[in-house]
Amino acid sequence: MSGAAPRLRLEAVRKAFGSARAVDGVSLAVGAGEFVTLLGASGCGKTTLLRIAAGFTAPDGGRVAIDGADATAAAPAARGMGFVFQSYALFPTKTAAENIGFALRVAGRPRAESAARVREVAAMVAILPLLDRYPHELSGGQQQRVALARAIAPAPRMLLLDEPLAALDARIRHRLRDEIRALTDRLGMTALYVTHDQEEALAISDRVVVMRDGRIEQEAAPADLYLRPASRFVAEFVGQATLLEAEIVQGVPQALGIAWPLAAARADGPCLMVLRPEELAADPDGPLRGIVESARFLGAMLRVGLVLPCGTRIAADLPARHLRPAPGEALALRPIAAPALVPR
Repeated sequence: MSGAAPRLRLEAVRKAFGSARAVDGVSLAVGAGEFVTLLGASGCGKTTLLRIAAGFTAPDGGRVAIDGADATAAAPAARGMGFVFQSYALFPTKTAAENIGFALRVAGRPRAESAARVREVAAMVAILPLLDRYPHELSGGQQQRVALARAIAPAPRMLLLDEPLAALDARIRHRLRDEIRALTDRLGMTALYVTHDQEEALAISDRVVVMRDGRIEQEAAPADLYLRPASRFVAEFVGQATLLEAEIVQGVPQALGIAWPLAAARADGPCLMVLRPEELAADPDGPLRGIVESARFLGAMLRVGLVLPCGTRIAADLPARHLRPAPGEALALRPIAAPALVPR
C-alpha cells in the first residue's frame, strides 16, 4: 500500500455475542485497489468482521475508518460499499433488472440514468439477455451474477463479498471466482472477500488473512502464506502437509533420521518441518523408503500415502503418467524443494 490512507482500516475491533468473542481485537488495513480475502473455518469471525466493515454489525470496541475518515458509527448506506451475500438476497417478485436497479434507486439515481447503468453492469457480468427474468427462473450462478451486478451498480468505493460462491457447484464456482477478480481489476475496485475455501483464497487474492478464534493468525501474499506459514495452525489449514518433528543442528534441519540441506536454515533447536506432497519425487536411491498405503488418482497427479518403517505417514504427489505404485509396494522418495519450518 502507498503512503495514502488505506481504503479501509479496522483498528482493534472487538465483537462478542454473549460470552463468545467473535472478533477479538482485530486490526487490518486494505489498500485502494487491493483484493484481500478473509480465510478461516466456520465460526472464526470472518463474516462478523466483514459485517462490521459494512456497518451491518456494530463493534463493541475499536474503530472503522474509510479513506481515513472515522466511519464506526456510519450507517451502511453512507459507507459507499457494495455487499454481495452468500444467499444472493434477491427480491423474488422483482426481475433481474429491477433487482439491480433497486440499488440505484436507493442511491437516488435518475430513472433514465439508472436504466442505462443497469444494462451496463449486466453486460459486465454477462447477464444482459436475462434482465427480464425473475430469480426463480435463473440458475444459482446467474442469480449470483445479478447480486454482483446490483452491488457494483452504484460504483461503490469498495466491494464486500460474504462467501458468494459457497452455494454453487465446483465448475461454476471456479469460473465465477476468476470473473469476480477480473471484474474488480477492470474497475479498479477494492475488495474484501470472505471464504472458507483455501484454494479459492489462494487463487484470487493479493493478500490472504487467516483467522482463528476471532483473531488474525497470519496475513500474507498467497505464495508466502503457502510456502512460509507462520504457525502450525496455518501450515495444517492451508494446503496438504505432513508435519515432522525436526531439530536444527549446526544450521541443518534433521528429521526422520536424515539431514534436509534444502531447507532454509534457522537457529539451532527444535522446530516443525512442513512437508508438502509436491516437494517429493520418486527416486530408487531416495532416503525416504516405505510401503505404499494408498494411491489416489487425481488426474495429472497420483496422491501417494507412504508409511515409513518408523510408522510415520507422508503424502507425495507423483506424475500419474510415469508412475503407478500400488498399495503394498515398496517406494523410495527424495526431497526436491525446501520444506518450510515453523515453531514447534
